[in-house]
Amino acid sequence: MAQERSIPQTLEQAFSALDELLTPTGRNAFMRKPERKAVIEAHMTLGLHIRNAWFRSARTALNGYLREKGARSLDDASSLLLTAYWRHLNGVPADLD
Repeated sequence: MAQERSIPQTLEQAFSALDELLTPTGRNAFMRKPERKAVIEAHMTLGLHIRNAWFRSARTALNGYLREKGARSLDDASSLLLTAYWRHLNGVPADLD
């Protein structure tokens, strides 16, 4: 994983940052797994990075958005974001409601 430049404030910024963080091989492996399996397996790797680097370090519009969508914890927020990212990569509407 490469280092991100700034903390994303929107889903679109998060998708771009995740595209930069993951190698093409890593991104491809994530998107080719079934959605639930991809999100669960990324929870303690990519999800941990998201929680520590993006959500613990600052209050962001992205974290607020994910809370509006039902996230009650940083774990929930990173899981919602990973779900949205998987759907983005696979051309499926995010539909986080």
